[in-house]
Amino acid sequence: MTLQQFLLILRARWFVALLTLLVTVLVTIGVSMVIPKQYTANAAMVLDVRSPDPVTGQMLPGMIAPGYMATQIDIITSDRVAQRVVKLLRMEESAAIRQQWQDETEGKGQLLLWLSALLQKNLEVKPSRESNVINISYTGPDPDFAAAVANAFAQAYLDVNLDLKLAPARQYASFFDEQSKAARERLDQALAALSSYQQANGLVSADERLDYETAKLNETSSQLTQIQAQTTDSQSKRQNAKADTVAEVMQSPL
Repeated sequence: MTLQQFLLILRARWFVALLTLLVTVLVTIGVSMVIPKQYTANAAMVLDVRSPDPVTGQMLPGMIAPGYMATQIDIITSDRVAQRVVKLLRMEESAAIRQQWQDETEGKGQLLLWLSALLQKNLEVKPSRESNVINISYTGPDPDFAAAVANAFAQAYLDVNLDLKLAPARQYASFFDEQSKAARERLDQALAALSSYQQANGLVSADERLDYETAKLNETSSQLTQIQAQTTDSQSKRQNAKADTVAEVMQSPL
């Protein structure tokens, strides 16, 4: 078919072509008026893979592995982070949301799980090409809500990521705390038995025993004070680590 033949065919059927164009335009306008507008909010996070771990001060092997970025994306899109977003936005306290949940599920299941799954449907997380930036996008009918959700996912990722790093330290601390308590109880029992034996056999006077027990009590109090100080210092380090997190959130305009 030559160009001249094509033009002749188009000329012969210009009315059909024009009608098709008009119908397409009208359908597009009608659909745009019926379907509610959708707004997409973005939050960009910069992962500083060169910085040491804020808790241990050491470079983590995972930070230099090729799959590190993919792992962080999996964390952002995880159920744990989504549930954290629901709590940050206090969505469970909304009466309208509770009513919507009742209407759609008849009250079956958990509201937290339903909301987190709902948020994940409109969430998109992509890494930038050849950079350490992760883009978090959320689409919704309200621009302010979309921006709040995108920023909440970024903050929830920071919280969960820090918890994952601190979890082993908490387990070790709990183990050593139990061991120290058991050792302290055995020591107290042994000292009490020794003191009773010395008193029963006249090896030490009552006054000397009282002085010994007083000194032991003071030593125990001093150890307790040191433990409390270490606990406070650990909590302070954790707060600082949370503030100086390995990621920096940059909110982008809608």
